[in-house]
Amino acid sequence: MVLRFFLAASLGLALGPAVADTLKLKDGTVHEGRKVGATKTKLAFKIDGKLTWFKLSDVAEVVVEERKPAPPPRKATPAPKPAVPANPQSPPPATPLAKPKTVTNSIGMRLTWIPPGTYTMGAPPGSSNEIASREDMRKVAISEGFYLGTCEVTQKQWKAVTRSEPWLKASPSRRPKMGDDLPAVCVTWRQAAEFCKRLSSRESRRYRLPHEVEWEYACRAGTTTPFYTGDAIAPAQANFDPLRGQSGDARLRDQRRGELIPVGTLPPNPWGLHNMAGNASELCRRYVKPQPFPVDDPSNTVVTRGGAWRWGRGKCRSAHRILTPLSHENELLGFRVLLDAKGTRWSAKAIKRPAVGQPRGRPRHRRP
Repeated sequence: MVLRFFLAASLGLALGPAVADTLKLKDGTVHEGRKVGATKTKLAFKIDGKLTWFKLSDVAEVVVEERKPAPPPRKATPAPKPAVPANPQSPPPATPLAKPKTVTNSIGMRLTWIPPGTYTMGAPPGSSNEIASREDMRKVAISEGFYLGTCEVTQKQWKAVTRSEPWLKASPSRRPKMGDDLPAVCVTWRQAAEFCKRLSSRESRRYRLPHEVEWEYACRAGTTTPFYTGDAIAPAQANFDPLRGQSGDARLRDQRRGELIPVGTLPPNPWGLHNMAGNASELCRRYVKPQPFPVDDPSNTVVTRGGAWRWGRGKCRSAHRILTPLSHENELLGFRVLLDAKGTRWSAKAIKRPAVGQPRGRPRHRRP
């Protein structure tokens, strides 16, 4: 847009600052330049870089081109920081570190991670081989996972920690088979607990005997059947005496081993634990609250789990439990250890049993 200003000295007009393109004088002279400023009587005009003053009375016309002001300078945008490539070997910060499936300690003992979860402990009333006063059903919640020995403690591992061989004290007729990979047997509950104490001091980590609630949870490995193998278990899956209760079946005699076998030689349960059924019966910490069965002196009684090589098929059930004196030891008793990962916590709630006179078919469950 072109603005035209007609200035006359008689008007006494003061021109404000602007940008001039052309200055025409009354005598016909034309100058190209830039208007710099003006007073009441004079006009400052820059021609070829030289400032010249003109009287307003001599100015005929000033042609000024309106120009848009230059945009403000843009602020420099900082260059984006290069993305730091993620380390594929480390998880995102918000994701907790996953527990390794198995760990191996300084004496070569392998332990398997058991995740937290819930299950129904015990056996339903009326089930095969169910002992009413010992296998009460209860809902159990395991809130913290733990590591459990992949196999039973071996004689080699026992000697590495205790420097002793208690199985040598057994009478010749009851002395167990010996070997580095065979279960450590002929130990009492207190001796097994002392083994855990020494191993904890050696490893600077907390080892202990598993509670029977934890043991059965790990044995079942998510199954609800009598055995972790299903409704039945075969000699190819566990080391037990198939002739117990089946003496008339001659075909079972060839499947009877009649002695301890090296740990880890039979298939594991779904969570990777070997010999949870058969081979050596395993010492555990007892469940005593609420009291699930009558005992005279609970402080002098412990529980074993898992059956043994000399016992029959029924004692290999996941729920089966046997009470034994605290000081008892023989060629059938062994154990496996539990490594506390974070301080294992669990809770149990009893399931109501049928009252006297009620049918012992399906169990009546209490609503949680």
